[in-house]
Amino acid sequence: PEETQATALDVLLRLSLPRGEAQMLSLPTVFCELVKARRVRLRSLEEFFVHALPRSLAMDSPDRPTDWTAPLPSFYSGGADPGVEAGSSPWQCMRSVFAHCLVLLFPTSGDVGWGWARVGWTWATWWDCCQRCLGTAPPAVALAVFSAVLGLLRERAGGVPFADWELWKASQADDVENLINRLTSEAQPEPTTSIEHLLAQLGLSQLRVVPVLELSETEQEEQQELDPEQKEKLPSPEHQDKQSELADQEEQHKPQEENEVEQAELDPEQSWYASL
Repeated sequence: PEETQATALDVLLRLSLPRGEAQMLSLPTVFCELVKARRVRLRSLEEFFVHALPRSLAMDSPDRPTDWTAPLPSFYSGGADPGVEAGSSPWQCMRSVFAHCLVLLFPTSGDVGWGWARVGWTWATWWDCCQRCLGTAPPAVALAVFSAVLGLLRERAGGVPFADWELWKASQADDVENLINRLTSEAQPEPTTSIEHLLAQLGLSQLRVVPVLELSETEQEEQQELDPEQKEKLPSPEHQDKQSELADQEEQHKPQEENEVEQAELDPEQSWYASL
């Protein structure tokens, strides 16, 4: 039943956790194939994310704090990345499951020979799905999963920079930049962690990442004010009123010939009325 699908996915995750990395890394394929075969609704997978993501952070022990820049156990190459030590933490395995699910649901396009080919499934619908999956998670968790998604997408594309993708347009870059800005400001990563370094690893160094700061009311008012030079270039209210008055006078004193031409153009068959 649809109302128990999210719970069933969570049970599969819990059963796979003690079995190690190999079992965990097979879960994304299982979950996504169930969705693609319409055995599990996409909404149920999103609900699973909403409930499981916040709980995943508690799986890391205090002596192994969550590192959202750490490399993931490799999924597509069938082994572990050189930088990943044997026996990844439960958090890194969970992070890998969530990230790979979103990657496997990535829409296919002309320059992407993989991805989910479904009518109506585009970047916009995939992005909305990501927002729903990560929207209620703690910022540190959402940032960890989202950065992993970007890294896996680039790995799956053979290292091709996102800017060279046909699917990657300016609006998509803005979406990614805005989400990274928000999550970074809310998660408040340690000073030793450089968001610029992370973006460079992902091939997104061309994005302009600026910390999101809350402005006071006074600062907002000052920001809305124009520079003196800009104010001089703008017409004064008196000048604008004068221009509007002149335009009205010109409209009222149009030559009779113009009115006749306009009437003839609007209704050629009745243009003889203009001569009466």
